[in-house]
Amino acid sequence: MRVAALTLLTAILAMTSCKKSTPVVVDTTEAAVNSLGYELLAAGRVDQAIAVFRANAAAYPRSANAYDSLGDAYKTKADRGAAIQSYEKALALDPSQRSASDALRALRGR
Repeated sequence: MRVAALTLLTAILAMTSCKKSTPVVVDTTEAAVNSLGYELLAAGRVDQAIAVFRANAAAYPRSANAYDSLGDAYKTKADRGAAIQSYEKALALDPSQRSASDALRALRGR
C-alpha cells in the first residue's frame, strides 16, 4: 500500500512543480502528510482529506495516529462505520490512544 501514498505525493509534487519555476521539496513524513490532511479537512475538502489520510495510513501502517486522523475525517463525513473501523485500528495499534477511545465512545453513544 506504500505505492498508493507515493503515487498521491508524486501527483502533488508534479502539480506544484508545474506552477513554479523553482524546485519543490515535499515533506512526506507522517506528521507532514497528516498536517496536510487536517488543512484539507479545515477547508471543507473532506473527500480529499480522506484520500490523504488513507495514503498516510497506507504509508505508515503501524501508526495509531494515522488511523485516528482517518477516523476524524470519516467522522466529519458522517461515515460512522468507517470512522469506528479507523478508531478501532488506532486502538489496536496503541491502546493508550485517548482521542480514538473518546471518539469511539461518542460514536457508540457511551
